[in-house]
Amino acid sequence: MPPRSQPACRSLVAAASLLAVGACSLIGATPASAEPVAITQQQVAGLHARMDALGVPAQTQVALVAKIEAGSIPDSARPDAVPVSSSSADDGASVVDVFADGSRRTMSTEGADDGAPSIESSKSGCLGSGGWNTNCKISISDIFSNASFVVDYQTSSSGKAKVRDVRSARCANTIGGCSVSASVKRATQSSAGPAWAELTYKADVVHIGSGVSGAFGIRVSGTSVSLYG
Repeated sequence: MPPRSQPACRSLVAAASLLAVGACSLIGATPASAEPVAITQQQVAGLHARMDALGVPAQTQVALVAKIEAGSIPDSARPDAVPVSSSSADDGASVVDVFADGSRRTMSTEGADDGAPSIESSKSGCLGSGGWNTNCKISISDIFSNASFVVDYQTSSSGKAKVRDVRSARCANTIGGCSVSASVKRATQSSAGPAWAELTYKADVVHIGSGVSGAFGIRVSGTSVSLYG
């Protein structure tokens, strides 16, 4: 069975070689501790660097750091938070959600590389090879953490879409540790559902509860491709 249902995700119609990217919540958060937490100057600098990359205004950055220091999780990490606005890249490869507290989250697909996962939105798609879309890096990034994995997928007009070779699962967390695990959940589309690959993700947010955790992935059904969370 796929993960528990989430609110309907918005999607973009992308170019043939790109994914249709759904802008939806990808990680769930435990309740905030509401207790002040200690953040080092290095962690604060890391938060500002991430927020710069996501386009968060300087004044909002100060408020978000203060929110975390006060023991609260940013809206971008809360499963019940609804974005107040969303925007997409011209090529349909990424979506950026902005939340009421000014925090942001981006979801993207891009051609994979050998380096560390980027915290910036990608504007390039997967690579076509022998009928497959290969080296597709699926990623999520918010103001303190990011996670990604690489997968190949193949659409099918006959209802036999496929995913294969999940690899390079990674995460990074500016204010704590993180762990990921990724796998193919259903290799070939069938009557049971779409072809499906998923990454599970956990990040500690200093001393705020037990951090955030959840899952996101890719579904391929016929000629339709989407991200979910």
